[in-house]
Amino acid sequence: MPRARNIKPGFFINEELAECDLAARLLFIGLWCLADREGRLKDRPKRIGAFVFPYEHYDIDDLLNQLYARGFIVRYEANGERYIQVVNFKKHQNPHIREAESEIPAPDQDNNCIMHGDECNDGHLIQAEDNNDIEPNQH
Repeated sequence: MPRARNIKPGFFINEELAECDLAARLLFIGLWCLADREGRLKDRPKRIGAFVFPYEHYDIDDLLNQLYARGFIVRYEANGERYIQVVNFKKHQNPHIREAESEIPAPDQDNNCIMHGDECNDGHLIQAEDNNDIEPNQH
């Protein structure tokens, strides 16, 4: 179920995010609305695209990979399912107190693999660096 979320002014001047296509930046905002209270959602590009761009045709997997490559999201697999974690979600969003607890497992550096397109590579989770002036993942 989509949820209301906040956009902070730093979103618009984030230089790292500006390296992504405009559609990827808009998709990023849409991911916040689709994510649960922990910033997690199922990695289902077709369904994500139907929600964020119901009247447009974009390669959602490519847009997600742009966000992944710059550390704004983590694409991972757990229990045979693919998921997305919005990095620093809880730092920038305040879910409603009555919002249901997450049913999606958190990314685990030891037991999950990082998703990038159709490849699954073992590795560590990408954590974007914080900057005191403008945070890379200010959302």
